[in-house]
Amino acid sequence: MYYKMVLPEILIRVRQLSESEQPVLIGIDGCGGSGKTTFAAELSSSLGLAPVIHIDDFYKTFQERSCSTSSKPVGWQFDWQRLERDVLKPLHAGREAKYQRYDWNMDCLAEWRNIRPLSSVIIEGIYSLRSELSSYYHLRLWIECPRDMRLQRGLERDGEHARSQWENDWMKEEDRYIASHNPHLQAHKIIQGCPLFVDKY
Repeated sequence: MYYKMVLPEILIRVRQLSESEQPVLIGIDGCGGSGKTTFAAELSSSLGLAPVIHIDDFYKTFQERSCSTSSKPVGWQFDWQRLERDVLKPLHAGREAKYQRYDWNMDCLAEWRNIRPLSSVIIEGIYSLRSELSSYYHLRLWIECPRDMRLQRGLERDGEHARSQWENDWMKEEDRYIASHNPHLQAHKIIQGCPLFVDKY
């Protein structure tokens, strides 16, 4: 798979960082359908099954989303403050992280998960490199992919009935995020979600 073209360089960089940082926090961001979850799994495997924390685990419950003001901030559906408090701050300080996973089927916070401060921890998902959180990561990666390809992948996964939600909800929110937080400019490396990549080291 084409991700393997860039993995060796990422692994070298992680090893370099691990000489001075413990654990190495790796943030992988990108729009829906770009391939970030797949890349995170590949990287985790190459790092000896490094823990992967998904931003989807920090989705707000329906009740929380319903209480949002009419002027919704960027990424309002996700509780980035909880991610910062329960995961990023303790891990960055070399302490164990403990958080509750959001259950998408039951719309509630489910079991607690503990993440030990191992050599590398991956945080993956849209909004993970937002400006309030970017400084916690020792390595920031942005997965780039053409809009039409992302939509096609999304509909293949979720079905044609989800087109309106993709085009009128999720993708518009992602556009707002990119315009206001510039996560791709915060990345140490931009990786194409197709067989190309661009260095930014």
